[in-house]
Amino acid sequence: MSATPLDPIELRIVLGALHAACGEMGALLIRAENILRENEGYVLALAHALETHKTLSGEDVTAVFEGGRGPLVDGTPYGDPAFIAQLNEYHLSVARAHQNRDEEQMSLPVPANTEPWTVPVADEHDVPGLAVDEHDVPGLNGHNPDPTLANPANPDQP
Repeated sequence: MSATPLDPIELRIVLGALHAACGEMGALLIRAENILRENEGYVLALAHALETHKTLSGEDVTAVFEGGRGPLVDGTPYGDPAFIAQLNEYHLSVARAHQNRDEEQMSLPVPANTEPWTVPVADEHDVPGLAVDEHDVPGLNGHNPDPTLANPANPDQP
């Protein structure tokens, strides 16, 4: 089965359209790269917070971006240019380790001088009408990490 050759005029039209589309894609790629470079500190901070906490609420993302405290995430280290520099160094280390499979990468940076704080948690005594299932103990990221506790929705499945 052979392909039908394109008419020279059709070929020029197709090539022209392809050239224009590639030009538009190239311009979008340059624009995206510029946006990422302009916001590199935010990108590194958000990546670190996600790697550290696995899940972030919208309020926690705002805390990371603004260098404040969210409900579960202390974003104050992300307001420190020295810590952002450490994150950039870590990012470059990971990229090198990925390229040169034998190169060792740095450990994920841990911010210095963070003060722990507690977040009040509501229970059925604090909020009228709030039902708390005593068997569904929340764990990391809102799931129950203890496989010995049965799933109340499906007792056969943990």
